[in-house]
Amino acid sequence: MPTPYSDTNFHTENIRAFAAEVERLTDGELVIEVHPGGTLVAHAEIADAVQNGDVQIGEVFQSTLSSRSPLFGADGLPFLATSYADAQRLSDAEFDILTRILAEDGLTPLYSVPWPPQGLYSKQEIIDPIDLNGAAFRVNNDILNGFAAELGASPTRLEVSEIPDAFRSGAIDAMMTSATTGVSTQSWEYLDYYYDLQAWLPKNIVFVNSDALAALSEENRQAVFTAAQNASDNGWLLSQINAVEAIKALFDNGMTILTPGQDLADSGEGGAMRQVSPALLTELERASQAIRESWLQTAGSDGQQLIEAFEEGQE
Repeated sequence: MPTPYSDTNFHTENIRAFAAEVERLTDGELVIEVHPGGTLVAHAEIADAVQNGDVQIGEVFQSTLSSRSPLFGADGLPFLATSYADAQRLSDAEFDILTRILAEDGLTPLYSVPWPPQGLYSKQEIIDPIDLNGAAFRVNNDILNGFAAELGASPTRLEVSEIPDAFRSGAIDAMMTSATTGVSTQSWEYLDYYYDLQAWLPKNIVFVNSDALAALSEENRQAVFTAAQNASDNGWLLSQINAVEAIKALFDNGMTILTPGQDLADSGEGGAMRQVSPALLTELERASQAIRESWLQTAGSDGQQLIEAFEEGQE
């Protein structure tokens, strides 16, 4: 089982617990060997490797599958699902659609787990949105690529492992990702500002080769599904815990935290807290609406159905 993230990442820790439970429930008949950090298969190649049967099971950042269908990018639409409750509703709304699309490629989804809410990182504080014009902006999927371009920035696609050197060399000036990624890459060593925007909660998805799954005994197949449900439940909880701990870690290591909220903690040991520029928030909302409309044009009737189901769940 190849995975894209390091052993210390909570997603990988959750996957190791999933693998251990599968082995326990099957009395050792089914053993999943986890290969983290892209050491067995590069992130961009994991889905193809599972589909082709080179490996049996894998994990990817869900929106990396957008080249197969734009529906996989719904969880990356800026300012659509901005809380864990919203993310759960979106996950429920998209499940049947994504299952059908994956089945066409011989893949069966097992579970997905969100990252903490996404925020903005920058070297210099961004007060006027014009500051983003021409800025080299790290992206990791097609939707974020379009979002950065809509803001006037220059999208630059990079994996997480490349982020520190890219900032230090000046190859990128800003990025949107979770506080968790900021901690794992020790962003305080090369950045000063984190904007806690709660912009969206993208997910990692775990899937298995359908033929490999079908080849298991009924008992072992059920064990996989049971362990997957438990991994889903545990992963969502870990994400929420991590969301709080990661922002505290950024603050404790001296970063300035900017938030849309009115209630700000007093600056103390570590960093400081301030409000995000209202002009920046207005521009981010404008760009997000433009990206959502563009996405709906490419996602077709399935995309419209997904958004309607999500919005009905909010009522």
